[in-house]
Amino acid sequence: MQIESALCNKRASHAAVMAQPEPSQTSVTFGAVTVKVTPPTPSVVQRNIEAGQAALRQAKTALAKSGVKISRPKGQPLYFGSSDHPDLIIREVDGIRTFGTFTSGKFRISKNTRQLGAANEAKAAKKA
Repeated sequence: MQIESALCNKRASHAAVMAQPEPSQTSVTFGAVTVKVTPPTPSVVQRNIEAGQAALRQAKTALAKSGVKISRPKGQPLYFGSSDHPDLIIREVDGIRTFGTFTSGKFRISKNTRQLGAANEAKAAKKA
């Protein structure tokens, strides 16, 4: 008997919830998916704006710096393109730069790496 009355009470409360009118909702569609959401209150919007502005003030100094700092362990190579030689890749390991290409998934050192490295060092010295 207790189980039956509990089920009846649950059904009654579920029906009461279903009978309540839904607050105004906004539909947002992403491709084939449509999501119905209740719009935030003006106080929630204002609070989010203030939180976003505070976060931006904290991040302002980091955003003003150019470039990206990449930390890596000793012996870990870093590969990047060469603006002077667009057909080559530069591999930097522990401060040593090597020019080459990737062939069959492996880095192959260019035959004239020393000449390219010396030319780039001379160019960098002229800029300084």
